[in-house]
Amino acid sequence: MKKILLLASLGSALEFYDFVIFIYFAKIFTQLFFPNMAFMASPMGGWILVAINQCARLLGGIVFGYLGDHWGRKKGFLLSLVGMGVPSLMIACLPTYHSAGITAALLLVFLRFVQGFSIGGELPGALVFASEWAPKHQRAWSCSFIFLGVGFGSILASFLSSSLFNTLSSNALLSWGWRIPFFVGGILGVIGFYLRRHLQESPIFLSLQKTKRYVAFPLKTLLMNYPVQLLQGVSLTALSAIPYVLFLSFMPTYLSTFFHFPLEKLMWLNTWLIPWTALFPLAISVWADKGSHLMTWRIGSMGLLFFSYSLYTLFNSNSFYLAVLSLFVLVMIASFIFSVFSSLLMGLFPTAIRYSGVAFVYNLGFAVIGGITPLLLVWMIDLSNNRFAPSFYLMFFAALGLITSFFMRETQSMSLQQE
Repeated sequence: MKKILLLASLGSALEFYDFVIFIYFAKIFTQLFFPNMAFMASPMGGWILVAINQCARLLGGIVFGYLGDHWGRKKGFLLSLVGMGVPSLMIACLPTYHSAGITAALLLVFLRFVQGFSIGGELPGALVFASEWAPKHQRAWSCSFIFLGVGFGSILASFLSSSLFNTLSSNALLSWGWRIPFFVGGILGVIGFYLRRHLQESPIFLSLQKTKRYVAFPLKTLLMNYPVQLLQGVSLTALSAIPYVLFLSFMPTYLSTFFHFPLEKLMWLNTWLIPWTALFPLAISVWADKGSHLMTWRIGSMGLLFFSYSLYTLFNSNSFYLAVLSLFVLVMIASFIFSVFSSLLMGLFPTAIRYSGVAFVYNLGFAVIGGITPLLLVWMIDLSNNRFAPSFYLMFFAALGLITSFFMRETQSMSLQQE
């Protein structure tokens, strides 16, 4: 189990490493690959490539879900790692617009699409693989352990990017420095693929393989026969994605723009918070595996529902330390959600369509709902002229997640083998 969890978490590390790296270098990419395109050369231009990556995730989740349910969990999330690592190496070797013209830009867009497509199957596959190997009394802990990779990947990307920006000149960064982090990402993918090759297939999938009870079209079966479970899964993943987006991705921009806190301090705070979004859930998951996954989820949902607004109002105090305290408490409450959402997802779908079901709802929740959240929040703040609008958005999904939990089965002692 230790080997399985370590190698499964490596994929999540590479996924978030790639995501954070591209955000840091988005402006440089617009200069190197889209210099003659007015919109792409704007400050927001680089986000188009991020959006392409996110949109490809949903399609990738469908395809890798099918592969994982027919070929095996191991093959599915082994192939997804190749699709993340190889394009990263190829990006590191790309010619720029100056030497290859529009061809360079098209190649970059294509490689980003391939990466997003592969990411759609990576983390869902790792979670399914680990949960089907894990003893039922350690399922929440096993899934939470994989998210340590999220923290590691994000910290590595942040550290490497900061080091390059602080030590290299602008000319060096534009000339060759930007290639380094993508080369590192590619090497991580190659190493991960080599190590993952020796993992054994999930015993639960092997049992399915012996009976040959495959589903010909998993997505069609999900849409036709499991619409309630799909809605429940989207509710779970949305409430898991939104706090992560709000408290980490969006928070520095939000606090600096609307409450005028110094962005430099907020970026350091963000880096400091990342490990706790993985460590808190890991600790709570131990308690959840001994008690109740559903109760743990409800504690987190009720905490966000009843305390989000009051904690957000502390941002208005103009005290940086009160803002840190508020954000720290919000992360602690959300950790109850993070600790069990994966194990709850596993209980929604039978073995024959589990990979497809988890990948579909995970990417809907994280890539689609989580991806559009920052834009929606800016629009809500402008429309309502209320700087605390994000707290209402969070409270709405917390209420939805709480209601959803009362129509779900307890997974703390559920055997996935029986599904």
